Amino acid sequence: MFAKNEAFFNQVSHSAIKSKTRLNLALFKNTKHFNCFLYLTVDKEEIMITAEHLLQRLHGVDVQVVTPRNNEQQKALAIVNDYIERLLLMHKTNVKEAINLCQLCLNTCSPDFNNLPVDDKFQESVIACTAEDQKKTRKRLEALKSAFETQQKR
Repeated sequence: MFAKNEAFFNQVSHSAIKSKTRLNLALFKNTKHFNCFLYLTVDKEEIMITAEHLLQRLHGVDVQVVTPRNNEQQKALAIVNDYIERLLLMHKTNVKEAINLCQLCLNTCSPDFNNLPVDDKFQESVIACTAEDQKKTRKRLEALKSAFETQQKR
């Protein structure tokens, strides 16, 4: 139920951001190319005032997608981010070990981790994170592992 609501919220918020961007672009284009309105019977000044008013209202709206976290979730996310930072540092000195540790962390984020080796401390922190943070962490780890493996092949 929570995941369904979260997905709906994310969809609505991303849709709002896209709509704001499209409106802003449309208003900018229409005011920039104002000469195309000369054939209209509406007063040129009235159109400019209305467009300016709409732009001001549009810029008055700020849509931000924020993942709400309690203190425990913030601490857990900080620990997860520290793990990832250590992975990046390890990568500079030992690529193979960084890939192995990254795979352990990915196993932890996997829904089927029961049959895979995991890093217990990392698992404890990931479980304490929000569902959204868990998804982002998995994506970050997948990207890091791919980059590590690409660099190792060189």
